[in-house]
Amino acid sequence: MLDLPATESDRRPVILICAWDSGDEVWDPVENLSGDEWTPPGARSLTLDAAEPDALLATISDWLSKRGSRALLLVGRAPRGGDDFMVQLRAERLREDGEAGGFTEPSVARVTAPAALMLRALHEEGLPASASSNSEDDAGSELLFRLLTALPDGDAPAIGLLRVPEGASLDLSRKGVKAVAAAMASCLAPMPRQSA
Repeated sequence: MLDLPATESDRRPVILICAWDSGDEVWDPVENLSGDEWTPPGARSLTLDAAEPDALLATISDWLSKRGSRALLLVGRAPRGGDDFMVQLRAERLREDGEAGGFTEPSVARVTAPAALMLRALHEEGLPASASSNSEDDAGSELLFRLLTALPDGDAPAIGLLRVPEGASLDLSRKGVKAVAAAMASCLAPMPRQSA
């Protein structure tokens, strides 16, 4: 994995893009036959490989806390039928019986990514899209909840989750991911200059 520190000549913020299910092809960063990875205007994208939730959480946390990444987009399939790309607005901690709540610590966490801009970007691409406050019982919601509840007070990174329609092709999925990542990147400030 490449380390992408800011330099005097390239102070673009880093946005991480991560599909949580390695068995489902919902994101391919390669833009063309040259092998170049897609990157949104004003930012640098870095694709993280899918892994089991604990390992993925450790990798993402490292990038967000120590390597200066300013945004994260989690990507996966919608578990139910439907044709909409879905921007998930929150995640819940579920009890072992599958119900929400009943905890002494927070059981609901809201995304920090600009959901309205993400939805607008999908609509501008001609893609059907909606937002949902429902938290699914899957690795994506688990990662989202654990990351959001571990954020420090103050200047938090933009963290969001996009669910791709169950039957969407890789090309259609890629179009949606690019639209959402570009919308998130448009809100990110440049990295601070390196001190000499």
